Amino acid sequence: MTDSELRDLFRSAAADAGRHDPLAVDRAWRDGTRRRIGARAALAGTIAATAAAVAGVALVDGRTGGVAPAPGPATSSTVSPSSEDQHSGPVTTYDGAPVWVAPSVAEEAELPFLEGTGLPAEIDLSVEGPPASEITGAVGALAVVGEGGELSRIVAIGADGAAYSLETGTLEPVADEGGNVMPALSDESLSPDGTHLFLRQERSLQIYDFTAGAWTAMATPRWAAETARWTEDGIWVPSEPDGRDGTVFGIEGAHTIPLGERTFDDSPRWSPGESGGEGYGPERTEGETTARSYVLAGSVDLFGVAYPSLDAVAVTIEGRPRFLVVGRGDGPVPGGQTLLTNCTACQQQCCPVAGFLRPDVVAFLSGSRLLAWEVPGGGVRRVTEVTGLESGTEWYVASWAFSAR
Repeated sequence: MTDSELRDLFRSAAADAGRHDPLAVDRAWRDGTRRRIGARAALAGTIAATAAAVAGVALVDGRTGGVAPAPGPATSSTVSPSSEDQHSGPVTTYDGAPVWVAPSVAEEAELPFLEGTGLPAEIDLSVEGPPASEITGAVGALAVVGEGGELSRIVAIGADGAAYSLETGTLEPVADEGGNVMPALSDESLSPDGTHLFLRQERSLQIYDFTAGAWTAMATPRWAAETARWTEDGIWVPSEPDGRDGTVFGIEGAHTIPLGERTFDDSPRWSPGESGGEGYGPERTEGETTARSYVLAGSVDLFGVAYPSLDAVAVTIEGRPRFLVVGRGDGPVPGGQTLLTNCTACQQQCCPVAGFLRPDVVAFLSGSRLLAWEVPGGGVRRVTEVTGLESGTEWYVASWAFSAR
């Protein structure tokens, strides 16, 4: 039995028994508390295997964005399209826009790989690679995090698809304003061109320059580094924790230069009707196309049943969105049914966007897997899978810097 099959079996058993690893539950609870900031500012690291920000970010034993609810009644049904239906049209609409439904976790293991991404089929985080000083940029950065949120190691994925080890030196444990431990790396840490990476500290950002192979420290207001993010011209840092007003800093060698104040707009990129949604994880743009994940505020009518609070990847082209439902709702639905699309024990904010692999292909996290959606109706494919974590004691955070090909 493969690692993927074992993880899927664990998820199913955990949901049926209503029990979860206490350490996983505790970490998920802390991550859910941090999402108060991350969802509103769209900047927080999303924990991939809790969900993840993600930036955010994922527990090795399942996709849980918070403490998973008790399983539904015995009459619960599972709704998910078969892999043969992937190229079919939308199944419903939301805010007047077309909606597709992603394959289930069990079906993910059988999805074909998307070719031409440059990434390996597996990223093994237990293997120590050559030093990151050998590369001048990265397409991905993955941090292995221990039980207490401490950073264990960082693996950088080069343009050649190989894994490299990044030495970080001594870092202090980092927590948000509420005292909740969070990883130093977020899903916003890697710069869009892959040449720089920042790690969060309570009063600073530690910035690594791949081209120079050197670290630089940049002071920040206390706790403000949590929601730092890259812009097209530098790093945006809020003026205060949970703030939308902040300053953009340019990077010039070992120096950071204030470039001006900027307000971060967290509103949906489509024109929402009465429904709308709350965004989470990174927002990625390719030309006139924008992609981000949302918890949809209204109900989605799928196969005759109204499902509330679903997770979905939203791809917006010139103000017109397309949705891929990737998670599950957590509210009561008619007939006691429960929609289980991607997992059997997941919560909201499960599947943050990672970036564009091609102008019409969006990558998003699904637990230990990176998947790709060919927009709008070309189906979902596998990109890579993260392995090499100690079950129950380690999880990972990933940040990506894809350049559409």
